[in-house]
This record gives sequence, C-alpha cells and structure tokens, in this order.
Amino acid sequence: MSPWKTFFNFLTLLLLIVIGLASAMIVYQWRNPAEVEASENHQLNPASKQTAKKASLTRFNPPSVTVYQEIMDRPLFREGRVPPAEPEKVVSKPVVRQTPLKLRLEGVVITPKNRVAVIRDLNTNRLLRVAQGMSQNDWKLESVDHSTATVVRRGKKHNLELKVEKDKKGSLPKKRPSFRPSNK
Repeated sequence: MSPWKTFFNFLTLLLLIVIGLASAMIVYQWRNPAEVEASENHQLNPASKQTAKKASLTRFNPPSVTVYQEIMDRPLFREGRVPPAEPEKVVSKPVVRQTPLKLRLEGVVITPKNRVAVIRDLNTNRLLRVAQGMSQNDWKLESVDHSTATVVRRGKKHNLELKVEKDKKGSLPKKRPSFRPSNK
C-alpha cells in the first residue's frame, strides 16, 4: 500500500473518533443540563454540587394583587359584567387609481330593432360591438345616434363622436378597387 493511502485511512479513523466523542458530549449535556451549566458557572469554586443546582433553578415570584384588579372589578360569573370597550379602528379608504377611459367610436349600426356601436378600446386595441344599454368592463353604452355614442362610467358621461375622413373637396374618399387593372 502507498503511504498516502494509509495516511488517509488514519485521518478517516481519527475523524470518526472525534465525531463519536463530540456526539457523546452532546448527549451527556442534553440529559444533564443543570449539572453541566453549574459546573461551567462554578469551575473556579467547586464548593458543592447542591449549591450549583440551586443556583441554576429560578424561583417563581407571583405578581402583586394590583395586577388582578380588573378581575376583582368585573367578576367572571356576575350579571352585568361587560368587556372593555374596544378602541375604534381607523379605516382608510384605499386610493383607487382610475385609468382614463380611452375609447374611439369606429362605427354605428342602426336597425329598426337595435342600435349597435363599434368601439375600439385604445388601451387593449380591441374592437368591441356593444348594443345600446349593454355594459362592458366598467362602462355602459347609454345611447347611440347616427354619429355619436354616449358612454357612462361611474356616473360620468363621455360622448364619443364618429370621425369620418373627408378628402379636400368635402366628399367621402373614393373607394379603390381591391385588384390592379393589370390583373384582369
């Protein structure tokens, strides 16, 4: 065998012995804590083990009668005994941050039976089809006209107007064909 191998075996054996001694010490201290503490406190003056045991024990000192005065004032089994008044808790209202209502009226559909507004939610960029009287998120569509829609949010009315782009002459833009003439 090489000298390194025996050296490591010797160190392993030594380590196991140290671990065993340490664990035995811990078990001994666990089972006899008063004796260990007393011997640690009185190592210089080993007068008697009984004095060390007495020093490690604490004496119970009962509180004075004035501590129990409330019990004397309000006995447990007496009619009319009431608990002390609880202090009022101050409840603060949480500040609700209201996000601005960002809606744009994209179109209006009016039929004899129904009125529908096509509204774009600019926060989420979603296109919503909302009939008159319907609610969406935290707002409600109150009324729909040919170019406006009224939205109510927490009691506050918002008017949305339909914006139609017009060309320079004042008429609606011409619809372009969806195909190129060369594709005929």
